[in-house]
Amino acid sequence: MRERIARRPAVLALLCAVALLVVALAVEVVPRLTRENEALTSTPVPSGRAPATLELQARQTACIDEIAFDREGEVLQLLVDLGEPLPAPPLRVALRAPGYSDVIRVTPAREHALDLPVAAPRRAALGSICVTNEGRRPTRLAATADPRVLQRTRTRIDGGEPVPIAFLASFRRREPTTLLASVGTTVDRVATFNALGPWALWLLLPLIAGGVPFLVLRSFYVAVRDDTDDDRRDA
Repeated sequence: MRERIARRPAVLALLCAVALLVVALAVEVVPRLTRENEALTSTPVPSGRAPATLELQARQTACIDEIAFDREGEVLQLLVDLGEPLPAPPLRVALRAPGYSDVIRVTPAREHALDLPVAAPRRAALGSICVTNEGRRPTRLAATADPRVLQRTRTRIDGGEPVPIAFLASFRRREPTTLLASVGTTVDRVATFNALGPWALWLLLPLIAGGVPFLVLRSFYVAVRDDTDDDRRDA
């Protein structure tokens, strides 16, 4: 058996490639998939390259649309600039999507990230986040004016025309998670923006995970075999 393999360089090269792939999976891929990381699930409005500030006057409401909600978005983070004077005005935060809604009322205690526990939807959906200043003083939200971010979402003040700015928002889980445990959330999120249903993506996932390495190894084997055949003919 060993002599037969040794006489076929293409087979030997393929076995070496498979061994290297297995080692890479064991050393790099599997630990990355199972390592606990910060439980950030999505960043609908990232900071981008143009940081800005959105000021909300008393009783004003700012809404951003085309926000992707998923089942693991259990904490909404907003960045609030309290300014002066204190105390800060109370805020009403409303999340809405087809078949889903949640409302949180909070009075920021200090200038920093505002972490708001929210009820996650039963399935991924597109909706909006609205922040209302229910106080008598203006308040400010950290925002972005990056055109790339504004291509994906629009901001309206009191239902008016879109403005060239969007307040920052991100979702995370309450507890740390792994990349492997987040596969379901990723599939649901992709299905939200795709005509294919989640079931179709679940069928494609193993085909991609197994098919890509198979095609790479097969191409490698064919290339080595053809080179070996050419060398034999030249000899």
